[in-house]
Amino acid sequence: MKIQHVEIYGFGKWENKQFDFSDQSFIILSGENEAGKSTLRQFILFILFGMPPRERKVYLPKKGGKLGGRISVKTEEDFAFTIERMHDRNKGEAICYTADGVTHDEDWLNHKLSGINKDTFLSIFSFDATMLSRLHQMKQQDIGEVLLGVGMTGTDQIYLTEKWLEQQLQDYFKPQGKKPKINQLMDALAEKQETLSKLEQDATRYKEKQYEIEKEKRELDQLYERQQALQLELQRNKQMMQQYDVIASFQTIKQELENYPDKLEFPEQGLERLEQLNYLLYPLQSEINMLQVKIEKETTDLKKINKDLLTVEEKKAIEDTLSDTIRWKQYKQDLTSKYKEKKQQEQEINHVINQLQLNLNFEDLQELSLPFGTEENWIQLKEERQELYQAITKTDHELQVKDGRYQDLLVEQTKIGEQLLPPAELDHLKQSIEKEEEVIRQQEQVSGIESQRNTVKDFSHQKKRTANLISIIGVALTAMIGFLALILEEQMWFIIAGSFLLLVIFVRWNMHQSIKSMNRFLMEVPINKHSRVLTDEALSERKQLLRDQETWNEQKEAVTKEMKEIKKNRLQLEETKKFHSQRQQLLKQKINEQIEKFPVLKGIAVEQWPKLYHHLEALLNQMKKYISLSDQITLLKQQLDDLEDDIKQTYHKQASESADISDTIEMIKNNLRQAIDKTNLLVHKKEDKEKNLYQLKNQLEERQAKIVPLQNKIKTLLELANVSDEESFFKKGQQKKDFDLLYKEYKAYQNQLNLLLSKDDWSQIDQGEQVVKSEIIAKYETTNDAFDENEQRIQQVQQNVSDLKISIKQLETSQVLLDEKHRYYQLQNELQQQTKQWAIYQLAKNKIEATKHIYYDHYLPTVLSHTTAYFNQLTSGNYLRVLFDDQKGELLTEDKYGIQFEVHELSQGTRDQLYISLRIGMSMFIKRHHNMPFFVDDAFVHFDATRLRNILTALSELANTSQIIWFTKENIPSYCLDNKNVRIHRI
Repeated sequence: MKIQHVEIYGFGKWENKQFDFSDQSFIILSGENEAGKSTLRQFILFILFGMPPRERKVYLPKKGGKLGGRISVKTEEDFAFTIERMHDRNKGEAICYTADGVTHDEDWLNHKLSGINKDTFLSIFSFDATMLSRLHQMKQQDIGEVLLGVGMTGTDQIYLTEKWLEQQLQDYFKPQGKKPKINQLMDALAEKQETLSKLEQDATRYKEKQYEIEKEKRELDQLYERQQALQLELQRNKQMMQQYDVIASFQTIKQELENYPDKLEFPEQGLERLEQLNYLLYPLQSEINMLQVKIEKETTDLKKINKDLLTVEEKKAIEDTLSDTIRWKQYKQDLTSKYKEKKQQEQEINHVINQLQLNLNFEDLQELSLPFGTEENWIQLKEERQELYQAITKTDHELQVKDGRYQDLLVEQTKIGEQLLPPAELDHLKQSIEKEEEVIRQQEQVSGIESQRNTVKDFSHQKKRTANLISIIGVALTAMIGFLALILEEQMWFIIAGSFLLLVIFVRWNMHQSIKSMNRFLMEVPINKHSRVLTDEALSERKQLLRDQETWNEQKEAVTKEMKEIKKNRLQLEETKKFHSQRQQLLKQKINEQIEKFPVLKGIAVEQWPKLYHHLEALLNQMKKYISLSDQITLLKQQLDDLEDDIKQTYHKQASESADISDTIEMIKNNLRQAIDKTNLLVHKKEDKEKNLYQLKNQLEERQAKIVPLQNKIKTLLELANVSDEESFFKKGQQKKDFDLLYKEYKAYQNQLNLLLSKDDWSQIDQGEQVVKSEIIAKYETTNDAFDENEQRIQQVQQNVSDLKISIKQLETSQVLLDEKHRYYQLQNELQQQTKQWAIYQLAKNKIEATKHIYYDHYLPTVLSHTTAYFNQLTSGNYLRVLFDDQKGELLTEDKYGIQFEVHELSQGTRDQLYISLRIGMSMFIKRHHNMPFFVDDAFVHFDATRLRNILTALSELANTSQIIWFTKENIPSYCLDNKNVRIHRI
């Protein structure tokens, strides 16, 4: 997959920015700190993989606007599509557009990315200086594990997970440990088992004692119940003895009540009620007689007032005429006010015209109109004129700057030309330097050959001496063996002597041939000696002169290039100035059209036109108000005359006898007001009389209404008492009063006994049973004896229970047994749970180990093969192989001499090269299925020039199959600028 185009709507500091990556595969994004490189990198990651809402808020545009953008990509199969993602649309999910116009969602994009997420991408297809420094801080054993995890899953999470699993397994169980959870539980279970065996021996005796004490408690409960019943009987008999006098009085009163009639009919509190009714009835009869006299007097006065009052129609006509006089006065005041306002408005309009010094009079203003859009036209003309002035001024200034710079460059070009040597002299200088360097190289070769000849010559002399020594020793040994053979006369010794002699001859011949070949080599190597023409100081001066000439040539090319650019820019500026002049003529024509349309604009600067518009608009509004006031005055004057005629005609009709045609409106108003006032006074008097009469009648009705209920109540009382007159009523009421007093005393005794005696005792007494004091005393004594006997038995049983409790006090550990068993089962269950959890962690660790072995056997060799190739290239062939130690889990390197190094033994720059090689190796392995762009973010800060050239060469080769995007603030090397496969974007 390759990124073709990047379009940023808004993201951090970037707004409405586009980048074109379609023509090259190796893209360098160069810029200083805070230029926006990291923000651009984050934007690409945001479009490809999304970003949580909280992280997106950090990149909201600083000047407002929408956050988002789009990226166009192309896959290996030349399938192109565009990814768009917005912060506030579709919940931040991507929308993909294909060439056929079909849109796709986030799941389709994930499928196209082959399931690669942001973490996997950053772990394999991206690296920076932070990742390299993190690698330097790891232990040697951890580096291999992390790289293994990254190669397997794309992140170092598998390494972290395995470390966490190992820690969890150690926390749960160790064969010889005491602190792990399972070890502690096993020790606790062993202690609980020993304690339980001791406690179970005492369990049997405890159960027997418990049975005996339960039996005694049941008997004690029965004794308590009998004691409670006896105590209630004692209390009953005691109460009967204490309340004997009350019982006797109750029975006496009951006999007296039986002497009264069974039914005595008389109203409740009848005597008091009759007396109170008579007290209320006598004053009411007196008030009724007084009210009847007052009603007759008020009726006579009211008839006299009604005779002098105006009719309703007459009063209504007078009031309407008075209302018309008030309206007439208001019309007159309004007319005077309108005249003043009209005059003031005319003065204000003339004042504004004089103050603005406009070529305009009062009549012209009435004919003036400002159509819709006039203000906008004047504002546009003002802004366009200001814009043209600024543009022309800016263009003239830029032309002056360009001309000045061009003259400076001409001077600089002349100076540079004076410093340059003619081409012939420059070629002669280069040839003399090359010849001198060739002589130096030949002299160094001659010195080496002479040194080798001397060494070989010394070695040849040494070898001759060794051959002579071997020959002498061999001949001597052969003579001794031959002499020994003559003495012993054994054939074997003669064979040995002959064989030894042949061996000595062969060694002597072989060494002679070797010396001969070395001498021949020394004779064959030619030695050509040339003498130097220049001294070292003269050679250095010529080299420095050559470098200075190259520098001057580069400066000359730069100056020439800049002069061409200035000429090109000057042509563009002249075209721009010509375009501005044409716009200026068109603007002048528009201004003349407005002046012709609105003569008032003549002599006024265009910049003042928008401001003048508001003054003219205000004058027109005032003129409209002036015209409106004139119309209102005419209408109001006509209404005033008509109303005055109506008032006089109406008044003459109402008061034809006393009316005078010369009466003014004010006089008419006063006459009518006096008539109304007189009528109002009579109306008030009438209202007062009617009100008093109404109140008196109401009072009479109230008094009469109050008497009737009182009389009815007295009649009802006599009927309830079943008597015909009040005297019989009073006699029967006294009899009822005596009965109530006796019955009240009876109920008091009844309530007292009902509270003090039991329900059964009270029922017997209420039914008439006679109570004998001697019988009550005998029952009390018998019950008291039974109570004392039962109390003694209770004390005896309580003593037995106490003895049993003391005897089982020592056996109470049986309860401890139950607690210990419960705790034992809890520990056993907890041990099972912890063991199960330990097994889960162990299984997970085994699965990870199995997966790692599969990766070791099938995939790691391929990754290391790619890594070796790139590491060899980056280190200029100093390291030939990268390998992995399966037993130690460590990464190793092998140099060109076959010596192996661990990672921590390498220099920091070499370790960075190794890590980058591993990243590229992993990406080469993974891109067979997932070919993604490769991000590099300022990862070469520790690289020298050679290392930087090597890594950039490797990345340039990698760009043939994968897109490379390098974010850097470093100066771009010159050899990158010459590479046709590199595209540089400076931001």
